[in-house]
Amino acid sequence: MAELLSVRFSKIGYRDARLDGLSYSLTLSDGSPENALIIGSNSSGKTSQLHLLFSIFLPHHNELVSEKDSSGRHFAYYFEENEIGFVATEWTIPGSGNLPGMAAAKTRVVGRFSQFTNRERYEHTTVFFSFIADSERGIDDLPLTSSIPHRVAISPKTVHEAKKYLRELFDDKPSREFYLTEGMSDWQKHLRRIGYNIEQFKLMMQFTMSEGDSSSFLKKLVRLYK
Repeated sequence: MAELLSVRFSKIGYRDARLDGLSYSLTLSDGSPENALIIGSNSSGKTSQLHLLFSIFLPHHNELVSEKDSSGRHFAYYFEENEIGFVATEWTIPGSGNLPGMAAAKTRVVGRFSQFTNRERYEHTTVFFSFIADSERGIDDLPLTSSIPHRVAISPKTVHEAKKYLRELFDDKPSREFYLTEGMSDWQKHLRRIGYNIEQFKLMMQFTMSEGDSSSFLKKLVRLYK
């Protein structure tokens, strides 16, 4: 099973809890994945981070956590109108570990970016992408606030510019397995094809909505599978 290694947020988050430029690693000193907790004060963006992470894997409007819970958060308002907001994650690739005589373990970058032109009417364009990182290109080569301008020279203003940048940078080697689509159903098929269990993310979403209350989660789990 793939394990989460790092997360990047760019130009995204509720106005009172912006996550613009937030990035962190979930690894030990040797680069191996580590269990972690998101700790912060109320309204610091903890729930927003989880909502946005889940939106990579459960992107349909009726799947979004923000449309299911009672927090009053509406997904469109994680974005400022006409800005391009990114959520990018880096994962292990099962079977590519550092065994004797093998090359370094590979990682896969999986993410999305959206540009809302009208949040009230939920008018937006969203693009999903994935690629295998290598010694030349990785998650920090995406046009993210945390990488601009010291590593990435451009900050795309339109979805077309962002798509063009990603294709030119990451789609020049078949070994990177670069994939990009605007189709949510095609995206979930692709995720399943490369080994991500969508049902598992649905269960994690249910647990998140219970806010750690195991009894509440179990009740929801029973309802989910009735």
